[in-house]
Amino acid sequence: QAQRLAQEERDSALRELEAARLQEQRTAAVARVVLVRTSTAAWHDLLDQKVKDISYGPAVDLGAFDQAVMNLRGEARTAIYHALYEGLWIPQTSYGYPAGQPLIMDALDHATELVRESLVMTPPRGDHSIQPHNRDAIHAALSAVMSARAALSQGLLQRIEALMDVTVIGPRMSRESTDGTAPSERRPLA
Repeated sequence: QAQRLAQEERDSALRELEAARLQEQRTAAVARVVLVRTSTAAWHDLLDQKVKDISYGPAVDLGAFDQAVMNLRGEARTAIYHALYEGLWIPQTSYGYPAGQPLIMDALDHATELVRESLVMTPPRGDHSIQPHNRDAIHAALSAVMSARAALSQGLLQRIEALMDVTVIGPRMSRESTDGTAPSERRPLA
């Protein structure tokens, strides 16, 4: 009986260790997926803030802007590459893909280029408004970033749902998705 009790304790300890290992793996997987969303959101937020700064705030330090963009671009690329550990291939740029909706890195790079151009053209003192011809282009580029982020987020949220085995309550909850399958029949984004 002592041997049986000892074996049961060992089995129980092994089950606990395995459960903890699986939970740790799931937490790391979710963190990698979430990092794709947060890193692209941070870059978009920086661009949005700089547009406001150009319009309403003091002169923006171009060097600091360039450094911030370089850091955020690196974080976004790293996050996207690390998503491969979760079986997620996220096309970053349209290179090698047919034309269509802009992909996340293309959209962010284009918007960054336009915002930077406006920063360069903004005088250090005086009128801090964005030139009308640039304003429309920047707003269109930021809208494209939002569209690319929304498309990406939809797949990332599906992956998080699958990893965490959760049901989303709210606007995304429906009996059928846009492809006609019930939520329980959807495959995670791969």
